[in-house]
Amino acid sequence: IVILRSGHRFLSFPLVLSDRLRLEVRENATLLASTDRAQWPLRSEPMYGTMYQHFLSGRQLSAVSFTGGGSIDGQASYDRQSWWFNCTDSHGGGEPHCGDHHRPFLIHIFESSGVVLSNLTLRNAPMYHVVLDHSKHVSIEQVSILAPAESPNTDGVDVHSTEWVHMRNCTVCNGDDAVAVATYDPG
Repeated sequence: IVILRSGHRFLSFPLVLSDRLRLEVRENATLLASTDRAQWPLRSEPMYGTMYQHFLSGRQLSAVSFTGGGSIDGQASYDRQSWWFNCTDSHGGGEPHCGDHHRPFLIHIFESSGVVLSNLTLRNAPMYHVVLDHSKHVSIEQVSILAPAESPNTDGVDVHSTEWVHMRNCTVCNGDDAVAVATYDPG
């Protein structure tokens, strides 16, 4: 169990999650993604090629939860050094990468099961807020996802080849798809 206490702000670079992790971001607490892009590692993704490491990510996880009443903030903005500067969504003109590589997701879950996101606010993701890839049995309840309407391709929840996803009492106000469901074969 990792508990981020109320009334505090916690700054972090990308974190790789472990199996059976329970992350509690308590009410009035915020987990902030670092804005120093130069310090974010690069990784290879089957669908996107080389991209920045996702802020919170895990592969082959079970029984993982994100909860607590607080916020997870990607801190993306239009500032010159931030993720949205000089960027358009991937369907418009301009550079969808906003630089040399794809922007990271706020939360990326791959080949996992028994994942719970509840009672949280997710905001200002560098790219997508939550991506569920090739996973199953995911519950998303009482989650608010917020980014400015003009933010570039900041999808709320992307469900890629994932089954048994339950969403309830969620609010999604962002710069692109609220919820997108798709299948794909990374091979």
